Amino acid sequence: MKSHSFKIKKISLRITLYFSILLIVIAVAISIINISIYSDELSEQIDNVVIQKLSLITGQLNKNIENTKSVHSAMVNDSSIKNAYQNVYDDPTANNIQVLTNLIDRHPSIGSEFQTVLALGLNGEIYNPIHTFPAYISLTNNNSDFSKMKEQQQYFRFSKPNTFPLEHVDPTPIQQKNITLFAQYFNYETMTQLGYLAINFRKTLLFNEIELLASETFKTTYVINENNELIYQIGDIPLDLISVETLNENGNNEYLQIQGETYSILSSTLPSYERWKIVTLFDRSIINIETNKLNRFIYIVLAIALILMLFISWFISQKITNPIREMVSSMKEFEEGNWPEPLVTSSEDEIKELIHGYNGMLTSFIKLTDDMIGRHQENKMIEIDLIKTQIGLLEAQINPHFIHNTLNSMNYLALKEGNLELSSIIESFNKLLRTSMAIDVSFVTVTQEIENIKDYAKIQSVRFEDSFTIDYNIDPDSSIGKIPKLLLQPLVENSITHGILPKPEIGHINISITKEADELCLTVTDDGIGIKEEELKKLINLDSKAFASKHIGIQNVIDRIKLYYGDSITFTIDSIVDEGTRISFRIPYED
Repeated sequence: MKSHSFKIKKISLRITLYFSILLIVIAVAISIINISIYSDELSEQIDNVVIQKLSLITGQLNKNIENTKSVHSAMVNDSSIKNAYQNVYDDPTANNIQVLTNLIDRHPSIGSEFQTVLALGLNGEIYNPIHTFPAYISLTNNNSDFSKMKEQQQYFRFSKPNTFPLEHVDPTPIQQKNITLFAQYFNYETMTQLGYLAINFRKTLLFNEIELLASETFKTTYVINENNELIYQIGDIPLDLISVETLNENGNNEYLQIQGETYSILSSTLPSYERWKIVTLFDRSIINIETNKLNRFIYIVLAIALILMLFISWFISQKITNPIREMVSSMKEFEEGNWPEPLVTSSEDEIKELIHGYNGMLTSFIKLTDDMIGRHQENKMIEIDLIKTQIGLLEAQINPHFIHNTLNSMNYLALKEGNLELSSIIESFNKLLRTSMAIDVSFVTVTQEIENIKDYAKIQSVRFEDSFTIDYNIDPDSSIGKIPKLLLQPLVENSITHGILPKPEIGHINISITKEADELCLTVTDDGIGIKEEELKKLINLDSKAFASKHIGIQNVIDRIKLYYGDSITFTIDSIVDEGTRISFRIPYED
């Protein structure tokens, strides 16, 4: 029993199938790799953004704390308050206390956000006529923050949120609207501590500006003190759901499970007040959402790309195989003893060369057959040799158009392989080649010349590993002006080769073209190694063929300018060793 394997006889279908399978495999592989890479990169980028946002919040809160502390600094440096405080310290009479209280209450550093600023004695007694009010007494009596400050001799300390100057039994966080900054007050001339300042202010003074920053990124943000006591909270996850061990850790991006959700916990100590720490919870599900969006986008792009690949493969196979099928049909007709009509093709590629060669061969063969009827065998052999020679010449014929088509084919292969950098270089080379080989075009616009230079620079940048950059300062009024093609490219090449490549660091080239009256002013400047003075003189005078040959690009530009515009054109070269070279000239403006 014979087994029959399935074979696709049509070459167009085989080309389509082979190309499609290859492209699908490559596309799927690239997509899988991209999903893996970009998912990790996206996660890393989001983590970096989260860390940067925490740093921004820390910086803003740090700034607010410094602004609050500046009230204390302003009063310490105020000589009137210092003298009044010294008088109270020496003689705490009611009159001296009233003078000190008035100076503090009227001090310009106290803004509307501040409730009160109170002067305290060394034992915490309040220097204020209303110090007997219960709320004022409780400000320092049995106040753990004030007591700890005195015991540990801290220069300043922020209290936990309080209700001062109101009194509440078991106040809620909403009622605890204020914070008190306790700070030592020194007479720095005598290095004597005179007492303390108690600066009472709204919590919003510190935390209002970080509310939006925190809420737009983090699920919940806490500000806690060194005892892990809550100072301020933005968000709704209770602090007691986080263990003390976790709060005491200083690492970032530690994962934490809370109420079935995964969070990253990040913390940052405030540089201006290290007893406070910012702790944030970032919802990791946001990363999954963004990753899923990216994956869906890649899948959609992949599906569209595969459809386009199938269509392009089929189209290309038809373009390639249709003329071949016509040629095969013509050859079968020829084998049957009939003279087929010459083939006609509208393509402008290698297939056209093949068809023309076949038509020429067929025509020559018909002519040879007719001649063989009445000629000697020797003459027949001569004619056959002639046909073979013609076919050889036809096969060996390569013209510029074929080169461009070959570069386009290479570009297609580069794009198909995903090598965008190679594709870009091929396109730049192809455009540059077309410009240089266009013998019927002598002048181009300034815009076209700049595009040619960019294509040349792109190729050289890859060749010399980004060892230079080019800046373009092009006057819009000059953009349609006509100049000889490839006029500036030799000057750029000269700057790269002789100016920038010999130096170890990256070089910079500046191309400036401006329109001044009826002239174009063209300048090429580089920061290369420059030209020595004696060599510069030789180059300007062109009196040394050996040296001029080294800068043949400059000599070529000078010769072409004089050829097109006459000897009246001035070509200026300025150069300083180790600083760079500047070449400039003016030509008539033509559009």
